[in-house]
Amino acid sequence: MRNHRRGAGLCVVWLGLALLHSAPAISQAAITASTSEGGSAVVVPYYTVNDGWSTLINLTNTSRNSLAVKLRLLEARNGRDVLNFTVLLAPTDVWAGWLSADAMGRPVVRTQDRSCTVPLQLRDDALTADELAYSTSLNQLLPPGEPGRFTDHTATNGDPSRMSEGYIEIVTMGEAQRHGAEETIPWYASPVAGEPRDCARVETAFNNRTDSWEGGFSSIPGNAGSGDPVAREEGNYRALQNAQPLRVNVSLVNKDGGFAAGIPSTHLAGWGLGQNLVTAAAYPWHLEPTLAAHEGLWSTRGLGAVDEALKAVEVGNEWTRNPPTGASSDWVLTFPTKRYQSDEHVANVAAGCSAWRHKGSRDGGPDAVAGEVFDGWPEDDPDSPREVLSRFEVTGLREHLCPRLGHIPFQEDNDGRAEIYSVAYRILDRETGRSAWIEPAPGSAAIPPYAANVISIGSGTAESALRSAVPLFIDTGALGGGASKGWLRYRIAPEAGLITRRAATGFVFKLRDFGDPSRNFSQATPHAYKR
Repeated sequence: MRNHRRGAGLCVVWLGLALLHSAPAISQAAITASTSEGGSAVVVPYYTVNDGWSTLINLTNTSRNSLAVKLRLLEARNGRDVLNFTVLLAPTDVWAGWLSADAMGRPVVRTQDRSCTVPLQLRDDALTADELAYSTSLNQLLPPGEPGRFTDHTATNGDPSRMSEGYIEIVTMGEAQRHGAEETIPWYASPVAGEPRDCARVETAFNNRTDSWEGGFSSIPGNAGSGDPVAREEGNYRALQNAQPLRVNVSLVNKDGGFAAGIPSTHLAGWGLGQNLVTAAAYPWHLEPTLAAHEGLWSTRGLGAVDEALKAVEVGNEWTRNPPTGASSDWVLTFPTKRYQSDEHVANVAAGCSAWRHKGSRDGGPDAVAGEVFDGWPEDDPDSPREVLSRFEVTGLREHLCPRLGHIPFQEDNDGRAEIYSVAYRILDRETGRSAWIEPAPGSAAIPPYAANVISIGSGTAESALRSAVPLFIDTGALGGGASKGWLRYRIAPEAGLITRRAATGFVFKLRDFGDPSRNFSQATPHAYKR
């Protein structure tokens, strides 16, 4: 059983007028995306603990209700879950924590905040990420359906470096009126003189009360696959009512290098409204909710609304690379729904496209008939699942369970890459106005194949400004000699049978390295999108 996770530490606290704001309750299912407003779900496009970097995270409950919030770290290559925990926020409460690397390079989250967390170990100590979601367990291959067996990139089996960077999903699981009635779980999580009443009782309330899950192909126990924790009961955390109760601020800091920057997060207002998404904290229930759970647990039925809010046909931003002045930049380009559409390990519950999530997509939850799943997506509408069921067979089904987003499917070569589009870049030299089109061939390092991509831009060879472990590279040599800064547009190339818009988010990170931490500086700027 995978038992998540630990923490204690310092961070920056965001305060402002939003603290006094209570977002109005609404019922419509429409989702809107913003990098500056609040939301009920949030995508942080990048975290890193590489090479001295730390990631500082700040959650603010801007509403007058109590919230149960799930925070999930997803590694960059394929968006596999490497760490998740729940934060219980009282009305207008703030939680702050930070990620840094342990001696093995694993992300560790710590906090000095006193808000209740599940597990409570996070508040009292620290939580360390693990590689169970993408590696073999104890160096042994396990039968399909058991945790720890994946084939997306066997070179990273047991390798902690794979989790050193990625992106973060933050979703509201449940909501309670004000501080909750006396002796309810939200009431115990609410502070008196700065200290919650009883965090140990709160943690116990997230235990599963159904039979343990055996890992087979049957339904996951509990109402809607929740494990039936006490925290989900009437009077505790219930369905989401506020369209934008959360505000998230994140910063990247490299103390030794003298670099720091606040990075933009994308807030989804209206996500999950009317849904009770509270789950038990034990395996496998802790794998939900995810960004795909807009219309219910263990379902990707609501993923289309998330995609629609985030889709872009073009992404644009600055670039710079000038070694004599110490100037360099990285693009972060994250596809936050990609793992649900190309991670095709159907027999493992932790995969984005597992059989269990697609049972829920058809029948509203894991109470679907055991062994029945979607058998594919229509070729003329790859965004929408075809509601046709077939008996579950592991052999051959993997090719049909997820949308085929391009000509090079996920896992085909066991390298964890899914080059789901043909892409094109238009590069502009800001000084001369010269421009050039780059259309990289399949397999090129310029095609972003991962869930979270770090792209270094410049002439010749270039080191990643963020010291990414899986950097990509765009050569600006096509502009001619001397080009050191300008504008770049990323575009999905129109091609027969391919989707030409993709849910995307990210930013450009720029730094000036003078070789002196007291003089160095950096900044991050959100991308521009053509939706």
